[in-house]
Amino acid sequence: MIQGDKYVQIVKEFYGFLETEFGMKSLKATIAGNYFYIVAYTDDKMKISIYYENIGSYFSVNISLLENGKLQDHDDKRFNINLNKLNTLIFPLITENEITLNNVQFELFSIQNTIEKMFLKSAKELRICLGYLTAINFKFMYWE
Repeated sequence: MIQGDKYVQIVKEFYGFLETEFGMKSLKATIAGNYFYIVAYTDDKMKISIYYENIGSYFSVNISLLENGKLQDHDDKRFNINLNKLNTLIFPLITENEITLNNVQFELFSIQNTIEKMFLKSAKELRICLGYLTAINFKFMYWE
């Protein structure tokens, strides 16, 4: 179990690259008691939601394309994808060297427990996948 303030602090630290490298801005975090938390980032093209639920340790990173600056229906797969699904599509294209270079960006982070390890793993995955999305101008309509 992790407290909401600690979750927000860790996510902002691990996912800070979304602001510094990708020019996204952090939205107001959602802390619903001690049972779920959401930290989100957005730009004019997409919104990334990083969600954690203490009960069951459920963790999810979701990427949503914006259309005319607006979110579309969460269930519409043309506009929304989970990081796990994105990984299956992008990682076969990524070289070992790219993974090594990506990992270097996260070497300074100190991991205290398995929850933080899970958060850092997904931050690494998201960073490398977003780099590929930008490079190849990948569109969600191909993700179905």
